[in-house]
Amino acid sequence: MSRGELRRLFDTSREMASPYGSLARQGATLVPRRLLFVEEAQSSATIRAPGTQVTQPRRGNLDKPPWKRLPLNGFQRMTVEDDHVFDVHLGATLVPYATLKPRRAVLPSRRSTLQMARLENGPGGIDPFSLDERVRDRWREMARIWDENKRPNEGKSLSEQIDYYGKLTAQFEWMMSRGMQVRIACATSGRPTAAILPDWHAVVDTSAYWIPCDFHDEAAYLLAVINSVALYSAVKDLMPSGQFGPRHVHKHLWRLPIPKFDSTIRLHTEISEAGLQAAAVANRTLSELNRSQQKVTVTIARREIRNMLTESQEGQRVESLIDRLLDSIGN
Repeated sequence: MSRGELRRLFDTSREMASPYGSLARQGATLVPRRLLFVEEAQSSATIRAPGTQVTQPRRGNLDKPPWKRLPLNGFQRMTVEDDHVFDVHLGATLVPYATLKPRRAVLPSRRSTLQMARLENGPGGIDPFSLDERVRDRWREMARIWDENKRPNEGKSLSEQIDYYGKLTAQFEWMMSRGMQVRIACATSGRPTAAILPDWHAVVDTSAYWIPCDFHDEAAYLLAVINSVALYSAVKDLMPSGQFGPRHVHKHLWRLPIPKFDSTIRLHTEISEAGLQAAAVANRTLSELNRSQQKVTVTIARREIRNMLTESQEGQRVESLIDRLLDSIGN
């Protein structure tokens, strides 16, 4: 397919879209991250209370004022109950076909119940007695800091902020229903990058979006499509560029009428099988990187996996099949 034909196919003025466009959901607005995200801290206690962990606020390069300037001394070496600590995937934990180690956040819900007990007059809009004792105290302080430092015209409580437009509870509802057995997540910026989420109760952050799939075969099909060079070549000129490359991938990716996976269509099943094989290459490459390097950044992991896929028969097979798919929907 020529470049001109591809541009015509991806013309955003045309009313042409994939059915996956209505299934893709942006992740939860887990900001300010300085209040919510934590990392493990060493415990000075000889014996730690069962079902707890010692945490400290996680600093990030993208923290913004006024949050990044806050010392949060009261949160240093704070013990919290495990049930309130969620694994979180961001765009920065996604690499082609695989995931890096998730981040962690303390949320006003339990992994065991996946409920946010709302209380209009409660701290941060949450019933504090729905939380375990240590997290209850932490949440009260988090809500106070949010109220004192949020923008003057910001009317949302902290719970409304992290569940903006129901983006967190929508994930909890999917986790509880388990009707669709697998999710993929895709970064919202940079080259289209997607992976299956291995942990069904991990939360997706706003820097990524998630798509529920009926079967693993469908998820593998989508991974092959989204991670392909062919797709990126077709959409990159339509996406605005930022500091870290193309932005708003999720707004343009589904302009192409990528068909819903159909197990009765041979090309779809071939793409799914090729996606599984490419995923094996990606995960093997990531494992080798983790063994050979002390710290594997998302930049390194994405580069090395893409280089390996370009050189491998598995990666070349994906590109050949996605070219056929684009040709078939362009005619």
